[in-house]
Amino acid sequence: MNKLKDVTVLIKPSSSSCDNVCSYCFYDDVSQCRKVKSYGLMDDETRKNIIKNTLKDKTLEHVNFAFQGGEPTLIGIDYYYSFIEEVNKENHNAEITYAIQTNGVSLNEEWLNFFKKHNFLVGISIDGYKENHDKHRFFHRKGSFDHVYASLKLIQKYELDYNVLTVLTKNLANNPDKLFDFYLENNLSNIQIIECLPDFNQTVYESPFACTPELYDSFYKQFYKRWYEQLELGNYMSISLFDDCIRLMNQRMPITCGRYGGCKPQAVIEADGKCYPCDFYVMDGFETGKLHEEELSEILQPSRYYSFIKRPQTTMSQCKQCPYFNWLCHGGCPRMKETFINEKQCSYQRLLQLFIDNKKAINQQMTLIYNKGR
Repeated sequence: MNKLKDVTVLIKPSSSSCDNVCSYCFYDDVSQCRKVKSYGLMDDETRKNIIKNTLKDKTLEHVNFAFQGGEPTLIGIDYYYSFIEEVNKENHNAEITYAIQTNGVSLNEEWLNFFKKHNFLVGISIDGYKENHDKHRFFHRKGSFDHVYASLKLIQKYELDYNVLTVLTKNLANNPDKLFDFYLENNLSNIQIIECLPDFNQTVYESPFACTPELYDSFYKQFYKRWYEQLELGNYMSISLFDDCIRLMNQRMPITCGRYGGCKPQAVIEADGKCYPCDFYVMDGFETGKLHEEELSEILQPSRYYSFIKRPQTTMSQCKQCPYFNWLCHGGCPRMKETFINEKQCSYQRLLQLFIDNKKAINQQMTLIYNKGR
């Protein structure tokens, strides 16, 4: 049995429950595709057993407990106090880190103090400027931007380790400069931009919200231009996609799952303790085990993921002629690739080409910025 050294356990303590209504929510679509849409709030016994069965492997060197949803704050802050207390009780020698992805509408001083005390990496979802955000994300039937923006300012005030997550919808993809200006004006420099996905029964062209290859191309062409201008000025804005492009062009493995084309099995835990291989496939038929009953090392055995990894995939015809297919991307994430490739174009290839064409200058400038910050 292969021993784990470093693992992330992604937990959904509130299942698919959320106090926001987002027009494009991919997890709402995922949960609609299973017999049980929401497993409710995680109970104490399941929480304790998940921690115990994760930390039972004494060879673990690092465990990252990450919390998502739905909305993970809905379970209440006492859950997290108890979670950390239980981790401290069960842990023997592993380094433990924590992360949470939140819609930000309910954060207050108590939450911020807690995150600060326990060194949480906080991801806050904000879809750029107010006009765009309020088109898609609602709290009590009104746009949630003002609530989220207030939480963002609190996070900055407390000097937490944080990033912002923005969903690239059709509307936003048509406004790259407005989004970039918003990031600059608010001193946001650690950013995840996630292309909006269609529902499982739609194409990107049928969806009113999903990003298309054409929009991906026009958006990232301009966004890259603005990003590169800032880099030349000595200002490095960490965009997760761009960070991975830099790793790939330097023949290093990307951080983001799927950017290299293969599925890297994950440990995604629903509120009832069941484990799944990918956040996009927390559905009946893809369950890999029960972390509240089994050790994590057992659940992460390759045999558990065989049906998921070996499920039929389609390789686009143009991928077969692409110089980067066997070198860099291998076709991209099976779930995300429809947002950047069709039979006529691969916009991810065009983005990679921008980085490769400027490889020397980008690496030199990043080295200067790194040395200046030391």
